[in-house]
Amino acid sequence: MENDVAITLGFPQGGTKIDRRTKGAEDTTLLEDWKAGLKMDDLNITPMQLCKAMLAYKEGWEWFKRHLALLITTMFLESTATGYVNTYMINNFADVTKIADLNWCEYVLRSLVDSKVAWAKKTSQKFTGPIVFLTVFYVDRLVVYRRSVPRTFLAFKGWDTHLLNKREKAEISSGGFGYGYIDDPQELPYLNEEKKSDECEEELQVTSTNTMSCN
Repeated sequence: MENDVAITLGFPQGGTKIDRRTKGAEDTTLLEDWKAGLKMDDLNITPMQLCKAMLAYKEGWEWFKRHLALLITTMFLESTATGYVNTYMINNFADVTKIADLNWCEYVLRSLVDSKVAWAKKTSQKFTGPIVFLTVFYVDRLVVYRRSVPRTFLAFKGWDTHLLNKREKAEISSGGFGYGYIDDPQELPYLNEEKKSDECEEELQVTSTNTMSCN
């Protein structure tokens, strides 16, 4: 399943698990520095406000990368019921050189499960899970009649608002959501390369063995 996230969104599958801070049990030093840098007294900042604040970081630097990681977290992993930026994972971005070493794919799946459980208990509240992944994964894997949108890697690159609207209308006219057939998952390109490399190595071994036998 982690591969499905990587194929859909292109997130890293690093070896470090993403931790979610809990109130009262976390080191808030980085969080306080974040607030101070944005000249905020609280955590009530919207993604749009954070985007505007990022424009001040002309050279990039560490805080630009942390801001970007927080935006990606909020938009693709786990949003908030209030609509503000999700800061619960900020301590994972203390060392910006290790952001790619985090297992973003695993957290998307963890967030999906946790948010579904929370939403099921109170369906009137906002669903805060990875809705972009859920939507694109659904339209990529479930085919209605025939595949009208060519598959791409990454999967989300093949879909835009117009195509998603057309897909929604097609499903409604066909009788509802979930009708169709489930297509096979795509394979990650680097896994294909590893597979080809293994096959090539096996062929070389067979050829070498046959050659030695002939001699």
